[in-house]
Amino acid sequence: GGRYDSLTKAFGREDIGATGVAGGVERIILTMQEQGIVSESKQIRVSVLYINEEMQKVAMSITSLLRLNNIPTNIDLSGKNLKKQMEQASDSKFCIIVAPKELEQSKVVLRNMQDGTESQIEIEKLTEDPRSYLI
Repeated sequence: GGRYDSLTKAFGREDIGATGVAGGVERIILTMQEQGIVSESKQIRVSVLYINEEMQKVAMSITSLLRLNNIPTNIDLSGKNLKKQMEQASDSKFCIIVAPKELEQSKVVLRNMQDGTESQIEIEKLTEDPRSYLI
């Protein structure tokens, strides 16, 4: 907490001050988990990865579609290279990799992160029924 008088000036209000306080949501959740009030979420997670900046738009579209289907999905928006994206996705059950060669054939790579197997699937089939591939 504390005083934030210059914050109100940034919004054109020099006549009032400001104070703030935060409870620390992460700390509250950790305490609740320790006390058994809330269990850790063990949802199946999917990560959508992309080879380069050109593939990012397609990856974002796939991510949005999966989220609309209530499938928890991660995507890197900072432009990390594929290797770094893979490292971040290590706790995901599946990765969907958007790459130029496969995209030319209207496909993506589906990688099972638990056993390392990969297959190519048509984007249309994935978008029609994502749960059949990812759950």
